[in-house]
Amino acid sequence: MTDGADSLSQYFADIITSRHNQHAMGKIVGRAGMGKSWAGIELATETAKCVAEKKGGDYTQYFNFKDNLACMSISEIERVMTNPRMYSIIFLDDIGVPLNSRKWQSDTNIRFNNIFS
Repeated sequence: MTDGADSLSQYFADIITSRHNQHAMGKIVGRAGMGKSWAGIELATETAKCVAEKKGGDYTQYFNFKDNLACMSISEIERVMTNPRMYSIIFLDDIGVPLNSRKWQSDTNIRFNNIFS
C-alpha cells in the first residue's frame, strides 16, 4: 500500500472506532475496467487491519468476503446490511446495477431505498 492509501485506511479506522462509533463512507467512481473493485477491496482490507490494531483480533473479523461483501443483487445487499457486527467494514460493489430509474416503484427499487434510508 502507498502512504496515501495507508493514511486513508487509518482515517476510516479512526472514525469507525471513535467513541462516537461513527460511520465512514466512500464512493469510487470510474469507467469499467479501471480497477474500482480492486481498489475498494484493498482499502477495505487495509482499513480492517487498522481496526484490528485498535480493537484487537484478526482483521478478517472486521472485513471478509463472506460476511462483508455484496455485489450487484438486492438480496446480497440486504444480507450484508442486516445486523452488521461492531466495526464492520462493508463493501458494496456495483450496487447501482439492479436499480432502474424508469421503474422507480419497482419492488427492487423500493427494497433498495428502504435499506439506505
